[in-house]
Amino acid sequence: MKKNVVFALLISIVGLVNLTAQQISDELKKQTINKIAAELKKSYIDEDKAIEMANVLNEFLKNKAYVSTNSGEDFAFKLTNDLRSVSNDLHLSVQYFADAQPKKHPTKETDTEEQKWIDEVLKASN
Repeated sequence: MKKNVVFALLISIVGLVNLTAQQISDELKKQTINKIAAELKKSYIDEDKAIEMANVLNEFLKNKAYVSTNSGEDFAFKLTNDLRSVSNDLHLSVQYFADAQPKKHPTKETDTEEQKWIDEVLKASN
């Protein structure tokens, strides 16, 4: 169950990072970090680690660690590395999509399909 929750968080975070411009603004970086921090605090299996990760991202933002990161791909890569440096959780990642990802409307059928896919990915990664 723990791994499913962690992987569900990964899926949630992937949906959050939707950066459509070539260069991303400081405001968009701040909004993205705020969304990730909120999702971590709400969903991550280890509440203390979630708070620590959120604090690290906000501290890096405050100290302008992301100021030279201008592309969505680079920003997602840096966020992933920063999250993993705190959590040591390789299931956690942030991905960049140039096009907006449609919001999924869950149904019993899609939930079952998604769960099968999650189970397969987790089985392969362990």
